[in-house]
Amino acid sequence: MERTPRVLLVSKPIAPPYTDGSVCIVRDLAGSLQSVSATVLTTTDAPAISSHVRHARIYARRGSYSPALSANARVLRFLMLTGLRISEAQKGHQDGDRWIVPAAISKNKKPHWVHLTAQAKAQLPLPATTPTNVQGWTRRWCERKEITPAFTPHDCRRTAATRMQDDRLGADKVQPFIVERVLNHTLEGVMAVYNHAEYEGDRIDAAEKLEQAIIAVIAEGRPKDKRRGKA
Repeated sequence: MERTPRVLLVSKPIAPPYTDGSVCIVRDLAGSLQSVSATVLTTTDAPAISSHVRHARIYARRGSYSPALSANARVLRFLMLTGLRISEAQKGHQDGDRWIVPAAISKNKKPHWVHLTAQAKAQLPLPATTPTNVQGWTRRWCERKEITPAFTPHDCRRTAATRMQDDRLGADKVQPFIVERVLNHTLEGVMAVYNHAEYEGDRIDAAEKLEQAIIAVIAEGRPKDKRRGKA
C-alpha cells in the first residue's frame, strides 16, 4: 500500500500567541501542504492548526525548546528494548508486533525488522524529534547528573546486545549469531555465504528475553521498602 510522504518541520513550539515570524511561517507552511503529511512540534495544550496536520506535542510549554524528560526517556527505553539504531527507530514504522526498518534507512541497506515486546510497544508513539536532539539532551542530562563517562543513545544498542547474553538468563542466553540478526549486522565468513535464514522464532524469543533481562536489572536497582522488605 502506498504511504503518503511525510515531512517533519523542526522548529520552536508552534503555539499561540503567534507573534514570532518564524513560528508563523512554519504554521502557515504546514497548513498549506497538500501532497505530503506535515508534522509540527508543539505544546501539550496548543490548538490544532488543521485536521490534516499531525501535532507532535513534545514541548512542555511555549518557552521550552526541547522535548520533556518523559519523551526522551521513551526513546532511550525503546532503543534498549529493541537494539535499534536511533535513526532506525525514528524513521521506521510499526506493523503489528514488528518494527519495520526499510532498506533505504538501514545501515547495511537490507530490510530489517525487530519484534516488539509489550514494554517496547508501551513506549510508542515515539516523539517526533531528531537524532541530534535526543543525543544533545542525553549529553546535557548526563552533565547535570554528573554521570561520567557520559553515555549516548547508541550505548542503548550495545546494552541490548550485552543483556541478550546476560548471566541472569542462564542456559537461555541468546546465541551470538541470533544477536547479530537482531542487530541487523552483516554476517561474515562462512555464515555470510551460507546462512540466509530469517530465524523468525529465535529473534522473537531474543526480544522477549532481552525485556526479561532489563526488567530484572531494574528490579535489582530499586531501593527496598524498609517497612515491607520488598523491592
